Amino acid sequence: MRKQRMTGLMACLGLLVAVATGCGTGAGGGPAVKPGQQATIKVGTIPIADVAPLYLGIKKGFFKQVKLNVQPQLAQGGAAIVPAVLSGSDQIGFSNTTSLIIAASKGLPVQMISQGVLGAASRGKAWDS
Repeated sequence: MRKQRMTGLMACLGLLVAVATGCGTGAGGGPAVKPGQQATIKVGTIPIADVAPLYLGIKKGFFKQVKLNVQPQLAQGGAAIVPAVLSGSDQIGFSNTTSLIIAASKGLPVQMISQGVLGAASRGKAWDS
């Protein structure tokens, strides 16, 4: 049962093509959380089906089980989410490759941590294969 919960949590987190900067350093990463306390993160997102797993994970309690309070922050798109993460307003965000490449080309500290979508019956049938 615990393995199922962790698999569900990882599936929800795995939906994000994210940018992250200075996590936990006080440079936009938010305050440090003591062990055993619930951490809160703001996730920049857009209202499309690709981010449905994030909301499902919240509804099913996957994040709360690991003491994580996820607060979705709606934005117009990846081009708006990248600056929100860089400023520390959001700690993580759903973006797009183009916005991240542009940010990186300007020397901004962005990092992809996962693919955004794997919507297919198998890896070989996924649009990005």
